[in-house]
Amino acid sequence: MKENQKLIDCNGSEITINIAAITIGYSRYNRRKIIIDKDMDTLIAFLAECFKTIGGSPKELVIDNLRQVVTKLRYKDNSAIFNNKFE
Repeated sequence: MKENQKLIDCNGSEITINIAAITIGYSRYNRRKIIIDKDMDTLIAFLAECFKTIGGSPKELVIDNLRQVVTKLRYKDNSAIFNNKFE
């Protein structure tokens, strides 16, 4: 997730967006989507949409300390703790 990206239109109006992204390891298939909010429901909907498009879900997800998913961040030798809703 690339968060809090500022866009300015031709009239000078500014909007803040987020970019959700997923890359499938073996095929390197990549999908991105511009989203306004970054809550858990939006993230889960994005993942579900991606899995539907590719026709299934991977056995494993690698998530880089995404705030919506991780209660306690992964750091050096300590594993991350995922929030219950995501698990």
